[in-house]
Amino acid sequence: MWHRRRNAQAVSFFAFQDIIMCVTGIMTLCSLLLALSLLRTPRDADQYHKLRRAVAEHRAEVLRLRQRLEAATATTDLDSSERNEALLRELEAKNAALRQRRDELLRSVERSARVAQAEQARLSAERAKLEGQIQHLTQQKQALEKRIERWQSKKRLRFRVQRGFNKRAWVIQIEPRTLLVARIDRHQRTVRRFTDLPHLTAWVSAGCEPDSDYFLLLVGQDAVRTFRELRRWLLSKGYDIGYDLLLPGETAVDPDWDLAGGP
Repeated sequence: MWHRRRNAQAVSFFAFQDIIMCVTGIMTLCSLLLALSLLRTPRDADQYHKLRRAVAEHRAEVLRLRQRLEAATATTDLDSSERNEALLRELEAKNAALRQRRDELLRSVERSARVAQAEQARLSAERAKLEGQIQHLTQQKQALEKRIERWQSKKRLRFRVQRGFNKRAWVIQIEPRTLLVARIDRHQRTVRRFTDLPHLTAWVSAGCEPDSDYFLLLVGQDAVRTFRELRRWLLSKGYDIGYDLLLPGETAVDPDWDLAGGP
């Protein structure tokens, strides 16, 4: 067994213990700052717990190294300085690994935050687009409901073309100041409006033929004179016609609906 010489100079470890305590304090402070920064982002709780476990493991490693240092101090010899340097290098390596792990976790948290912000922006834009479409459809629905209500309030006549009828059937609603023309067809719903008889006859001459077109004349109040002139002209051109009277409030051609008769 080796005995200490009485006259040998005692080895002091106070400087080395100060270094160990400072490094331990720095690691503890870094761990606390890292934990506080991670606590501000509750969405990354998993990374925070992983980092906390890593810190606990490194603290246990530091405690183990301190125990080894104390044991070495109790049985120190002339080679204790080399072992202390090895312990310091190991401690620095552990500290560097901890900082690297912390940086990786912080970068991961930042990437997750950027992805979440981009996804939230996309969802917000899509929501705004859908809300605009819903508002547009709601306005269209309200407009249609008003038109249906107005249409139902009118006394409207409806006509149906018999099977086998090989001519195009037209309705001409004769009013004192307006002549409304429309096809009796569910697929052709365009209403033409004329302000006088010459414009109507010009349109008939340009697009209709006696062999392929039939006209039903509906006479409104105070429009008998216009009816007679139009009937005389159509018959002179060889067109087949029919006619009937409109009672007050009745209509066959609705300009708001672009529809004439039709089933």
